[in-house]
Amino acid sequence: MSSSLKVGAKLFKFLLCSNNTISRSRVFVTVATRPLQVKSKKEQDEVEACEKAKEAAEAIKSGAKEVRETCEFIRDTVETTTQSVSKVIEKVETMKDKAQGSLSGVVNVAQKATDVVKEFTGDDD
Repeated sequence: MSSSLKVGAKLFKFLLCSNNTISRSRVFVTVATRPLQVKSKKEQDEVEACEKAKEAAEAIKSGAKEVRETCEFIRDTVETTTQSVSKVIEKVETMKDKAQGSLSGVVNVAQKATDVVKEFTGDDD
């Protein structure tokens, strides 16, 4: 017997024992047929479904946040790498220009040396 039924039964017995009280007053006792905290199977399933949906939404939200952070990291890494590669390419092009200038200078010196040797030897071939 639930506690509310026990209280109701005791109240009823008390009022029966005192005849004067019953004839002069009205007493209303309401008792729940089941405990108020107990939910039906359907209600429990709905609550569980809502909780699972909330958990899934939170998981999706945290997953999206991680994806966004990963994309930002990759973007920053690519940007840094691109800048580094651009600097290296500029250095290589500068070195290439210097090398071409040096090479043409070497060719000119070699040509002049060849001309001087030809003049000295008297070779006009």
